[in-house]
Amino acid sequence: MKNVSNMDSSPQAALGGLLEIALSLQPLPGKLAAALALIVEAGPEAFRPQGSIFLMNAPGTGLVLAAEHNLDPALRHECTSVPLGHCVCGLAAQERRSIFLCHDLAGGRQPHGHFCAPIVAGEQLLGVLNIYTSPRALLTDREKDFLSAATQSLALMIARQRNDDELLAQRDLLRKILDHLPFRVFWKDRDSVIQGGNLCFARDAGVSSPEELVGCRDEDLVGRRADAATYVRRDQRVMQEGRPLLDYEELRQVADGRETMVMASLLPLHDARGEVSGVVGIYADVTAQRDAESRLLSLTITDQLTGLPNLALVKDRLDQAIISARYGQRTLGLVYLDLDNFKKVNNSFGHAIGDEVLRLAGERLRQVVFSTDTVGRMGGDVFLLLLRDLRTEEDITLILRKLRQSLEQPFLVAGHEVFVSASMGIALYPHDGEDAASLLKNANTALHKAKETGRNGYQLYSPAMNASALMRLSMESQLRKALDLQQFEVFYQPQVEARSGRLVGAEALVRWRHPELGLVAPGDFIPLAEETGLIIDIGAWVLNEACVRLKGWREAGLPLERVAVNLSPLQFQHHDLVTTVCSALLDSGLDPALLELEITESAVMHDVDKAAGILRYFRDMGVKVAVDDFGTGYSSLSLLKRFPITLLKIDRAFVHGIEEGEDDKAIVTAIIAMGHRLGLKVLAEGVENDAQRAFLRESGCDELQGYLFSRPLELAQFETLLARASAGP
Repeated sequence: MKNVSNMDSSPQAALGGLLEIALSLQPLPGKLAAALALIVEAGPEAFRPQGSIFLMNAPGTGLVLAAEHNLDPALRHECTSVPLGHCVCGLAAQERRSIFLCHDLAGGRQPHGHFCAPIVAGEQLLGVLNIYTSPRALLTDREKDFLSAATQSLALMIARQRNDDELLAQRDLLRKILDHLPFRVFWKDRDSVIQGGNLCFARDAGVSSPEELVGCRDEDLVGRRADAATYVRRDQRVMQEGRPLLDYEELRQVADGRETMVMASLLPLHDARGEVSGVVGIYADVTAQRDAESRLLSLTITDQLTGLPNLALVKDRLDQAIISARYGQRTLGLVYLDLDNFKKVNNSFGHAIGDEVLRLAGERLRQVVFSTDTVGRMGGDVFLLLLRDLRTEEDITLILRKLRQSLEQPFLVAGHEVFVSASMGIALYPHDGEDAASLLKNANTALHKAKETGRNGYQLYSPAMNASALMRLSMESQLRKALDLQQFEVFYQPQVEARSGRLVGAEALVRWRHPELGLVAPGDFIPLAEETGLIIDIGAWVLNEACVRLKGWREAGLPLERVAVNLSPLQFQHHDLVTTVCSALLDSGLDPALLELEITESAVMHDVDKAAGILRYFRDMGVKVAVDDFGTGYSSLSLLKRFPITLLKIDRAFVHGIEEGEDDKAIVTAIIAMGHRLGLKVLAEGVENDAQRAFLRESGCDELQGYLFSRPLELAQFETLLARASAGP
């Protein structure tokens, strides 16, 4: 018997309890059983503690027992399935109305009331609530209200649960779909905090499951830590602009350290109100695809033997280079290079060795040109070179010379020494053609001309430029032979004491006496010697010659305190400089204190520490060091501080300016004063008249050199001057 005192409060509490059950996380059968027990136990006093809940079956043709409370076992078995229209429950379901009947049964059953109410959500019939009551004719209004509220609560419970089950099923299906996609997917909130992702993305990020991603930031994940700041900036940009970034490619590192190429898109994520609430990212690993495309492209545009660009790629680069050169008003060079008589290599050593020689030749050529230039192979033994940004004829001849020299050394292949030479033809943009077709045609024409003139040479398409280049190359060839043929001579220009006019030293100057051209001016061959590296051998010869002569003069009693020998920047940078100087002194027997080495500021600025070490070594030997053309370089004061110098030579430009204005006078005076303050001697070169001499002498300059005293003299003339000097001032 139910407690009478609970008649008013129990139904209301039961309805509240139904809401709690509906919000619980247990499965639907458990919810229905708990709800039914609450209805029959806590409902109105007239309710018996018996009842059942039926749900519509899937086809919608009948009811299926979903929950029961204290039903007789026989009745429970009988009511497992109820067709529509059958019994009170089936009729209530079919007609969608509540039915109350009072049964006065015999056969051992107790008289009872039988209430059935359809459970409906919207237009959908979900099931039936079946409650047993005490026998009576009608239900009270209070009981009807309670049962109506109970069936509504059950309808909400069933509908919500089915909706939740459907959402869970959809979420599970979506998860399965996401995890089986070949893409990486993730989504973040407005603060760039990750809210989820699929399995592929989780593995890239360095976690084992998508659930571990929730609440993480990019810097928390191994696979995204390195570029976290970039990702966040991109997120904020998409959210602020409200526009997606579509199909961009970038290189990304995944958790295992591999770098992958991805194709990505980042889209704004909107909430139910249409406002941006975060971002969704989708990307695919396209590394294999790009590698395959690269291999396919390589097969299309590169030579398979050498790996160099083929003709198609060189043409494409030539077209682009012409556009750039036209805009920047620059000169391009296109070179056809043909290995001479290469058939002999294949016939003598076989095609396998011939192919290896071609491959090695391509490597050598590529090492000669700049990284912005192109070396390609047209096929056979013909190479094609695109040279960008040529400025002078010297640029052209220098690169052609280097290309030829790169092939002069033998190729060592399979124990064989293979020697090759090359013929080259060059056409220049815009002089020899303003489009790719013209340049290709004219460079090929120049190549044929080069072959006709004897191979192992090169020909420029432009006749005027070709004549100039050939003259320069001829000069280079003759310069190489001049040392062996003893065509060089040393001239000596006197250096005198400013106060007394006494001869104290001489500067050794090299001259080239050409058998046909006569005496070649230094300006015509010294730059070429520097450019080709011949200045190292020429400079060593001059040094030896000057030391030997000065030793001989000293032994003959001729008055000369020193001889000055110029060192070019290339000589100073050469690793054998110290050995060269020591050998000259030892071979000649000259006292090191009688040798003065003249350097320029540019010679020592290439590697200051190394230069300072070399000069200190010379100082310790007793060799003097003079700075030539002092005052013209940006580092003059630095030189005086860092290097052990004994003499400054004032540049002739300042000496010439003495008579033109006060500025040069002030500079000369300052140099002399500064040199003396540092304990250095000062020599002015380029002195040509008495006014210059007088000013320099009055300013305290120690020594003078220039045409006022003597031009550079050949050996015999200088020895005559020395002999006169020995007789008296």
